[in-house]
Amino acid sequence: MRNETVSPFEKPLSGSAKLLLVAGAAGTIVLFYIFITLTILCLLLWVGMELIAIVALARFGMAGMIAKYVERDIKLIGRLARSLWLRSGAEFRLKLKPEEAPGIVAILRKLCAKLQIPLPDDLFLAMNAGAWVELRGLRQNFGKTNIGIGYDLLAGLSVREVEAVLAHELVHAKLIHRFFKNWLGAGLGRAATVANYLSAIVDAYRREGMSFTIAEAILRVADLLTRWCARLVSAYSRQDEFEADHGAAELCGTAPLRSALQKLDSLHQALERLPWNERMAQIQSEAGLSKWLVQELAAKIAGPSDTRSSAVFNRYSTHPLTRDRIAALPDDGSQSGESTPGISLLADPDAVALKLAGEIERQLSVEEQKDVKQLRRWLRKLRRTGHIRPAQWPGVILTVVGIGIGIGNLTSIPWYGSVAIFSASIAAGWLLMRAMRYKDRLELPRPAFAALKAAWSDTTEIKDIKETQKLLEKELLQNVSTELKPRKKAAALAAEAYAALGRCDYLSAHVAARLCQNHNEKSVEGALALAVASAALHQPEQSERLINFVLKTTALRTTSTVWGAAWAATLMGSSMAAEALLQEAVKKQPGDSTLLALLALNQSNRNKLLGALTSIRLTCLPQPASTEHAKLLISLLLDRGDLREAHVWLQQLDRKTRDDREVQIAWIRLHLLQRQFAEAEQWIKEMEALDIPGDLLITIGRLYENARNDLKATAFFDRALVIGHYPEARLALARQAAQTNEHDRAREHILAALDITKPLGKNAMAPMQIFQNALWQLLSLEPMMADCRAWIADLPLGGKPGTLNRRSMMVYARNEKEAETYLQVIRQAMEPDKAPLSVSYYNIVSAPKDLQPLHPVKPGVQRIYH
Repeated sequence: MRNETVSPFEKPLSGSAKLLLVAGAAGTIVLFYIFITLTILCLLLWVGMELIAIVALARFGMAGMIAKYVERDIKLIGRLARSLWLRSGAEFRLKLKPEEAPGIVAILRKLCAKLQIPLPDDLFLAMNAGAWVELRGLRQNFGKTNIGIGYDLLAGLSVREVEAVLAHELVHAKLIHRFFKNWLGAGLGRAATVANYLSAIVDAYRREGMSFTIAEAILRVADLLTRWCARLVSAYSRQDEFEADHGAAELCGTAPLRSALQKLDSLHQALERLPWNERMAQIQSEAGLSKWLVQELAAKIAGPSDTRSSAVFNRYSTHPLTRDRIAALPDDGSQSGESTPGISLLADPDAVALKLAGEIERQLSVEEQKDVKQLRRWLRKLRRTGHIRPAQWPGVILTVVGIGIGIGNLTSIPWYGSVAIFSASIAAGWLLMRAMRYKDRLELPRPAFAALKAAWSDTTEIKDIKETQKLLEKELLQNVSTELKPRKKAAALAAEAYAALGRCDYLSAHVAARLCQNHNEKSVEGALALAVASAALHQPEQSERLINFVLKTTALRTTSTVWGAAWAATLMGSSMAAEALLQEAVKKQPGDSTLLALLALNQSNRNKLLGALTSIRLTCLPQPASTEHAKLLISLLLDRGDLREAHVWLQQLDRKTRDDREVQIAWIRLHLLQRQFAEAEQWIKEMEALDIPGDLLITIGRLYENARNDLKATAFFDRALVIGHYPEARLALARQAAQTNEHDRAREHILAALDITKPLGKNAMAPMQIFQNALWQLLSLEPMMADCRAWIADLPLGGKPGTLNRRSMMVYARNEKEAETYLQVIRQAMEPDKAPLSVSYYNIVSAPKDLQPLHPVKPGVQRIYH
């Protein structure tokens, strides 16, 4: 369903109109500060009243009735107060020396002289296609000024166009009232942070079918004020952009600025298909990055651009539409002139690119270390939810009694005697509690990384799983039949489950652990083994429940419990929890190659590439623990774009691995990143001699897609579909069709990918696994619309597994009828042979105010809401 939206033109405002806009923006920010201050004061008063009520109810043993609400409200106050503290994010940029960018410095000197302003204090370079100015100070045209420009912008624009862009930023530096602009930005940032936090907490309660009345009331006002703030501050910012454009046109001429603005949309689209690892490969190559980047961008900018997404006016945008900016420029009859790439303004573009990449990776390393600290805090908080074991209660009682005796004898014995009793009781109680912690009765095995990988890569299906389980149960019960006591039988079955996990025989482990739980439901070993086996057998709900039981019982403080929880989290794909637990496991077992490899795997899943490389290198130097460890290292090196080291490792692998599919794929990746298409073809021919399965055809197609060889990519995706139904191949073909603006064909592929009635090809991804990606691709084909609302559609119970039954969907549409149409399209695509759902079987309601879109959006089904 497509409907092009006509967007009104925006123009620069007159003096009085802009003054009213400024007053409105400032007034709204002041109103927000007044509101949030009064809100926090009222909440403090409310919590005080709740504490008084707790004291009163404690006399009747009823304090617990409201204690949880007091804790909730105190947490709300704390989060609201912290939301007012704006934190600066990481800055992935390089400070340039004047001798590194003599051309840019010369342009800045010339423009500053014309504008009669001081030269900027610092010049920064980032790996993007933007330009910006940072203004600090209290008055207009006074204070510290930093100016920044993107390496990609320099590669994509000519020297005259870059000069026009720099002029635009310097006009900002001359005209903007620094304190007022920064004050407005900070106020809007605080308002948005508060509204987002409140919306998240209220939405979490909604999903659980509960309500948080106080937060909902605050959110209604905060959301309204934030929308006002955003709209007015953005309108004020757009007027600044018009002024800066006009000033830049006077300095450099209209034509260069117009040309730069026209190129920007195409430039951003071109950069979307230039992956970071290919940039890094070019940076490390002898040819360098600059020449390659200029050629790639020139080819894309010369072609047509898709401007549909930028053609709709957005009242919350800080920049006007490109067409409005161009229309507002004066017609001075100037010409763009020369086309020398702006990258020539750098003294040594390739050396600067290498230095910039190093600075980006340094900052990434800092951010990854911050994340490690956050994971440690998360694990400490998680462990505090563990329960006190019965054996630990004597330590608690000893501590309490000792404290009581110490306090009670303050008047009868010297103060130091009371302190001694107090200290001794705490120390003795703590030592007793520590001594009575849970201890591992059995050590959970750690299979080799190669064995773990082989197990999760094995797609062999057991024909009659119920009969197999019965045979395993019979055999296991016979093995423990000599044990008479249930607890001893449970212990023997737990040992069998652990032994099966050591072999990565998850089905046998599941049966043994389940029988163990039947004999002793409080067995930690049985619960831990069953949690790991359940995760491997795609039973995440059961695995999470069992891990929670182990957590409450043991606080995950022993070697086996930490490793078992990490193992289960890895199998379930919970990479954040897995990384936190594996970090702790590595502390207990430093140097363990299995733990380090799994840690690297989970870190890479969370895009922590530098940390992943550090972890896996520990298992590969001086010699790899196994071929699988070396292959993981090679894969991560290729992800980073470190082709030289990857090539060395590939050459070091034994020739017996030449027929290894992963090694062959690694060689193909290496050659394609080096643009060596003939060498990649040679490896593909070797693979074809042994037949290539459908899933590997898709992998090769993606590699060609990343290399921007769309014809070869399409050929491999088509070959995969000949073999079987591969939803991911359909999505890939849809991407290819969208590249050539064949939107109808792209839509057909996407909807075909959602069909759950077709049998899947071997190792294919199920439709629900690619469901959200399919929605994103479908939405990308739609034009932006300014008048859409958010709707929540509750789907009915029953139906086939793998569908959207018992789910709620978020849909953007102009009215309820259109929302229903979008929903029916998705539902019909999943089960084409079924009749459309009757309106009586589902419910569509308007989403709450805080979930309504602020800006133009692409209509359609957005995501699974819950």
